[in-house]
Amino acid sequence: MDFFDPSTPTVSQREDALSKRLAAGALSREGYWDELNWSEARKAKEREYLRKERAEAAADPNLALIAQSLNLDPANGDS
Repeated sequence: MDFFDPSTPTVSQREDALSKRLAAGALSREGYWDELNWSEARKAKEREYLRKERAEAAADPNLALIAQSLNLDPANGDS
């Protein structure tokens, strides 16, 4: 029989807590990834995905208008 510690958070509970810390500014994106135990290779892949998304958003006039209405600058990585 495996031991189950009822105080051990589930994956979804951990994700919820981390996302709240990220949203509150108490945790950086990189810190979030560290807490998820992502490898440097995985983090590099995600950084590249984010860079591509920012470039696409900056090139899309519709997304630029939406970002402008929200006072965001997709070219700077705001979202």
